[in-house]
Amino acid sequence: MFLFSQLDCFVSITPVTLKSLAQELNITIATVSRALQDSYEVSIQTKERAQPLATRLNYQVNAYASSLGRNISKTIDLLPT
Repeated sequence: MFLFSQLDCFVSITPVTLKSLAQELNITIATVSRALQDSYEVSIQTKERAQPLATRLNYQVNAYASSLGRNISKTIDLLPT
């Protein structure tokens, strides 16, 4: 049995999403996405808020969701013969 003195030591069961980052920062999901992509359309102040939070919460891009939005899967289908 492990005892932790800080809550930061616990691993979150639910993954961090753009939606959860947007709610935390009180901005739209699209703005968070653009900020993490370092878009010129987002202010420097917003980027300075979004990028460190995403890093701290260990945000990782969901490849499946990204492929749906871009209509590119980067996968190969194998069919049995």
